[in-house]
Amino acid sequence: GINAEYGGLLGSLFSFLQFIFSPLVGKAIDRFHQKPILLISMVGTFVGYLVWGLSGSYSLFVLSRIICGIAKANVQISTSILADVTTPQNRSKAMALIGIAFALGFTFGPLLGALISRYHFSSLESSSSSSSSSSSSSLPLVGVVEDATTELLGGGVGGGVGGGLMLSSSLRVHEYSTPAFFAAGCTLLNIIFLYYFLPDNTINWRLVQQQEEQQEEEEKERERERE
Repeated sequence: GINAEYGGLLGSLFSFLQFIFSPLVGKAIDRFHQKPILLISMVGTFVGYLVWGLSGSYSLFVLSRIICGIAKANVQISTSILADVTTPQNRSKAMALIGIAFALGFTFGPLLGALISRYHFSSLESSSSSSSSSSSSSLPLVGVVEDATTELLGGGVGGGVGGGLMLSSSLRVHEYSTPAFFAAGCTLLNIIFLYYFLPDNTINWRLVQQQEEQQEEEEKERERERE
């Protein structure tokens, strides 16, 4: 019924936005290089997760998926960085790491999210509410989608009336916030790591590496000639 329709909308909206914004991200890379664009997209992902964790309505949850869908059009940034920092001999292995990362994420991500969602914030308020909601919180998307009809008809998840698709409910922490905040924390760690350890321009970095490798090979050849 209507729950399946809105569940399918959320699933396709994320991929659709990635498809639309990937060419724009590619153009931005050519102009501003990989690192600043990657950091901006990671910050967008971080904000999207925070909006998800604080969404008091179905509309805010959809907004979080829109933000993440736009920000996560950065997969090609990873491929371009790997292409710049690897040699032709090991480039295929490096590209395979992206596929492995996606496979691991799709395999263990839902399981990890279900386990984390069992420790939601509402359980801290009342032990009785914890026992009754732990089973349903193992699939947070199902619970959110079940509220879609009420929200779109104006009831609102957080108690707002007549909101429709407008942001009628205020930001609040709910029982599905734990996986979102965990993902936001992991994203923040990635941002810090990339800021300090990713070269500003991987193309120039690779050229410098090639020059150093070439100099080392020339020195080895000179030593062989001397011998």
